Amino acid sequence: MALPLSERQEKYESNYHYTILNRIPVIIRVTIRNYKKLTQRLVIPFCSDFAEIMSQTTLYTITNISDAIFGYHHNDEITFILTNEDEAPWHGNDIQKISSTVASLVTLGFYKSAGIFGDDLGLVGEAIFNTKTYAAPSIMESFNNLVWRQGICMRDAVNSASLVELSEKLGKGPAMSLLKDKDYTEKAEILLQHCGKNIMEDYPIPFLRGVGIYKIPVVVSTRNGTANRNKWHVDKNL
Repeated sequence: MALPLSERQEKYESNYHYTILNRIPVIIRVTIRNYKKLTQRLVIPFCSDFAEIMSQTTLYTITNISDAIFGYHHNDEITFILTNEDEAPWHGNDIQKISSTVASLVTLGFYKSAGIFGDDLGLVGEAIFNTKTYAAPSIMESFNNLVWRQGICMRDAVNSASLVELSEKLGKGPAMSLLKDKDYTEKAEILLQHCGKNIMEDYPIPFLRGVGIYKIPVVVSTRNGTANRNKWHVDKNL
């Protein structure tokens, strides 16, 4: 006998209801799908105003995620770490709900921040965000994930800086030829030799290492004097 219509539809939906186990860290990564088009008019290799938009977007989003303990961003990418230790985890650990909610929060935060910091940037089109939600086996592995992403940030910074600086000096074709098949340490050396730019000294720290957001203890005034509270902190000197 065929199931009633309501039961059939609910069964279709429940078949794709995937959840993460409790008590293991959750990692959420968000990227801008159309980053190259969106940012084609920005100052290169690093635009401090766009970086500020991403910092404020990360801050806005993380303050609306229960169980979040750390946020990290570089370029068009944001990563959130959640502890997932509560008996009632955020959105019940439902991957679809987490991903869709975070994508919406990031979108809202981005346009709020762009309205403040991005008036003169000339962004091309509308930012569209992709979100992935998954788990790490331990809190140590979740932070190893951040170490990995920071390594990618450093690699991307060297790649971008070396290509931009050499293209201005030699032209894009010769620059690409000179950098071809070189690893990022070799590119950093080429950047120093040909352009006099030290990757560790002549570029902003957020460009090289990204930006972290986490809570720090602060003393606040209350009716009864002072009290210790944890407040989200944007760290641009990782």
